[in-house]
Amino acid sequence: MSEQTEPAAAARWGRFLTWAAALCPLPYALTRLSWLTPWPIGASAETLAHHPGLRIFGLALALAGEGGTWLTLGLIRPRGETFPARLPFVGGRPVPIPAAVIPGLLVAAMLTIAGHSTLQQAIITGDYQLVLLIPFPLWGPLLAAATLGYWLRRRTTAPSYSPVAATRQQRA
Repeated sequence: MSEQTEPAAAARWGRFLTWAAALCPLPYALTRLSWLTPWPIGASAETLAHHPGLRIFGLALALAGEGGTWLTLGLIRPRGETFPARLPFVGGRPVPIPAAVIPGLLVAAMLTIAGHSTLQQAIITGDYQLVLLIPFPLWGPLLAAATLGYWLRRRTTAPSYSPVAATRQQRA
């Protein structure tokens, strides 16, 4: 096992990469929230005035991006290791590693593809504003690396959790 893949080392570099990945949606959310002001970024005030639903759509996109930040930070927060006690059925139990790793890697793959497409579009059109405002090209790979850090950190120390085994243990 490499020194960098040890749980303690993965916790150190994983924390840094998780914060980097979690901050990536911030410019996106700020541009979409600007649609609620008289100074929108990425859309003209006239377009937003003619299509008021776009403002609500922009707000929803901003909230989705910030939801992604909250979920990403779960990779380094206690809620990523133990379900909060207030959750029915699973509260207080360990979070199964695949429950964070599989969605994290799937989203990272989708963001990487979107980032590649955005970068390609910027190169073809010469419009780099979107790439500068929204770090899509970095977001997916950073999330993948943060997820890898989570897996490396937890793989040897996390108790395995099986709903079937937990049910059997409660009955005994």
